[in-house]
Amino acid sequence: MRPGKTGVPYAGELSESRQEALAEIDPGWSPAWEIGWQRNYRLALAHVKAGGSLPAGPSAVIVQGEDLEAWIAGQRVGWDKLMPAQQYLLETLGIEPAAESEVVGPVRRSQDDRWNANLTAARQFHTREGIRVRHASTSKK
Repeated sequence: MRPGKTGVPYAGELSESRQEALAEIDPGWSPAWEIGWQRNYRLALAHVKAGGSLPAGPSAVIVQGEDLEAWIAGQRVGWDKLMPAQQYLLETLGIEPAAESEVVGPVRRSQDDRWNANLTAARQFHTREGIRVRHASTSKK
């Protein structure tokens, strides 16, 4: 940390003790990376560690509402914009940059695909949280 003239860290900079506290929670967390990137990476990592395979098509794997194929396609296309550490983490999952001759376009999802993805996310949430929700029409006042 390089304190300014007043001894106060630069705006947005974390003290060493705060960085250590965050590293205890998640050593792979980086304040320089967008939180959405980190969330999707962790979801993909957990999916692979649990024995799952990387998705082969859109909506093939929905984890906590995230379409991992769409995220992976975005990483492959934008590989050059990622930091070397992010590229390394993706490579450990088996994700590589798109080849020059390979065309990786945006993952297009139909309304049915979106519905199925959202329904899958709702089922996962229900299984994970165990919450039972009653319909307003069936509840008695």
